[in-house]
Amino acid sequence: MRSRHFLSPWIRLRRWLLAGLLLAVACSPALPVVPTETPAPQETSTSASPTRTPVAPSRTPSASATPASRLGLSEQDVRGKIIHYWHTWSGAASDTMRALVDDFNTSNPWKIIVVAVELNNLDDMNEQMEAAIQDNQLPNLVMGYHYQAQVWDALLSTADKPRQLVDWDAYIDDIQWGLTAQEKSDFYPVFWQYDVVPGRRLGFPAQRSAQLIFYNRGWARTLGFLSPPATPEEFQQQACAMARLNMQDDDRSNDLTGGWIISTDYPVMLGWIAAFGGQIVASEIGQGESPYQFDTPAVVEALTFLRQLYDSGCAWLSSSQYPEPEFAMRLGVFSSASLLDIPYQVQAWRTVEFVDDWTVLPFPTLDGKSVMPVYGPSYQLLPASPEQQLATWLFTRWLAQPEQQVRLVQATGALPLRRSMVKILEPYGKQNPQWAAAVDLLPFGKAEPALQTWRIVRWALSDAGSQLFRFYFTIDQTPGLASFLNETAAELHLESQVSPQPVLLAPTKEAEISPTPSPTSATTAISSLTPIPSATPR
Repeated sequence: MRSRHFLSPWIRLRRWLLAGLLLAVACSPALPVVPTETPAPQETSTSASPTRTPVAPSRTPSASATPASRLGLSEQDVRGKIIHYWHTWSGAASDTMRALVDDFNTSNPWKIIVVAVELNNLDDMNEQMEAAIQDNQLPNLVMGYHYQAQVWDALLSTADKPRQLVDWDAYIDDIQWGLTAQEKSDFYPVFWQYDVVPGRRLGFPAQRSAQLIFYNRGWARTLGFLSPPATPEEFQQQACAMARLNMQDDDRSNDLTGGWIISTDYPVMLGWIAAFGGQIVASEIGQGESPYQFDTPAVVEALTFLRQLYDSGCAWLSSSQYPEPEFAMRLGVFSSASLLDIPYQVQAWRTVEFVDDWTVLPFPTLDGKSVMPVYGPSYQLLPASPEQQLATWLFTRWLAQPEQQVRLVQATGALPLRRSMVKILEPYGKQNPQWAAAVDLLPFGKAEPALQTWRIVRWALSDAGSQLFRFYFTIDQTPGLASFLNETAAELHLESQVSPQPVLLAPTKEAEISPTPSPTSATTAISSLTPIPSATPR
């Protein structure tokens, strides 16, 4: 099963009713077995480009030539080190990553060996990491979302062995081994700045996707709409016009369709809230307060707008989790999807009679400046010996070079992390125009909340979206829904935050945090929550 807006397939949470939001307790499985001896490098056939990218040596050949390095290590110190790398790349991306690891192992001048372990998804990564922390058998490099990294960082600090995720800036800013100012500025700011917490950089960008609006501009032009909507008002005009067109034709099966195919996934809800100027995280909070602020005029305005679209017949709910066929069949002029859903939409067009011109759009805003929610995992550096940490950085630095990143983008369809990649990817963009249109929207990128508890609160936002379109819900209830969502987010934040204070983790203790609660693991209910009053069913 594929995912809608995540970068790896993972278990989707059952839609919680706001009356009973559930937290999850997931058991940690056994760790993957990794080699303890230096393996012989092997060739791996993949669909990626066969061109190998030589590993460039450090800009300075020896530590003695750069005494200003704060790391105090030489090339000899990292020679022959083995580092263990856990990742969740799958499909073509997995093939490409295997090829990249082989390339690094056979060509890096330090004879560093990377032992890569492929996990199924980021749920598995979380469980494996918690087990590794408890058993004190840490890998060197992993990938995860920022909210996962914050949990791992908190769990690492135990009473008997206080530790933290390693601050990437110690390596990024090193005069000998780090990145130049030009290299750092080459990363898009919305990606580069996201994984920073006060005093430390917990993550180094690994992959990014975006939430988009799919737009059938060819069909819209038949009614005279020559430009995509730039504001919510223009979005409503086009959605309602296309809905009326389907209602008035001779085909009864497409009645009550044609506008926006509704999605209540939380990146979609984030996009619409941002479209109305909503900021759901406060810039400053007091001790013991929740940073979430859903009970604001902007959030109420966004929810009201969406319900109005639905009540006026300009938006409709599909029974399919993946509505690409409905979009291709002109049952919606707008649909909401992830950047990584573009290949599935392209495939859907091949199965219908229409040959329409379609593209991707950002969320239209009140000021016409647009917004595009972006998200994705980063790399985390685990504590080890200074030599192993430096060797891990050298591999990560090599992966981040444009040549390697281009190969990953071509295998995944994700966003380029660096500006210099765009020129190299021009041929790919010509073959994938919707992807290229999304890349052009990167100046409008807006990152999801950088909070540890976002792993739980995001599901409450999605559930609020589901409530918004219930048959018993009325538009006058939107202020109450925003208020209830705000209370729910505050309680979830205060009750599910992992303390950074040192705690003793017993080896047999079950993991207490799951970033993506699954239906079978939800065992703890928050009984104090009260659902908003519902109207009499119509």
